Amino acid sequence: MKKSITAKILITGFLLIISGMGYAMSRFNLCLFSEVEGIVLDHGKPVVGAELERIWDLGYDESRGTDRTTTDEKGYFRFPKVSKFYILPGLLPFMQPDVGQDIFIHYRGKKVKAWRTTKSDYKVNSELGKPIRLICRIENEPIYTDIPNRFDHAVFGVCEFVDNI
Repeated sequence: MKKSITAKILITGFLLIISGMGYAMSRFNLCLFSEVEGIVLDHGKPVVGAELERIWDLGYDESRGTDRTTTDEKGYFRFPKVSKFYILPGLLPFMQPDVGQDIFIHYRGKKVKAWRTTKSDYKVNSELGKPIRLICRIENEPIYTDIPNRFDHAVFGVCEFVDNI
């Protein structure tokens, strides 16, 4: 009987530790740039083989990262979510997130500003309040586009927000 109680205590303790680790991982694994997908067009036609460069920088520790992708035969591109494990912002919720985000399109010797904004939290898809889906028209000049339902937030670039690709 005593062995049975000891085994139950050990199993319960182990399960509590495992569940606590899951919580800690989610609390400290912070989203710096949500997944992005889109299509690059030039005067309405898909741009094949354009290179897209994504850059993010976290203000509080001045860390910076970058990745790249290339458009396919339909002009489609995709970047995965960028997360990083950080202890300090997870422990100190009063630290104001400040993540600079940029996407550039490199095509035929041109560098086009597709996306520029600042992410002010670490939640997935908080940039627009929904998944980031874009139509980027490289013939356009970059403009500021207000983010719906986000007071004083905008994105600068040649991309427009869409619900479906």
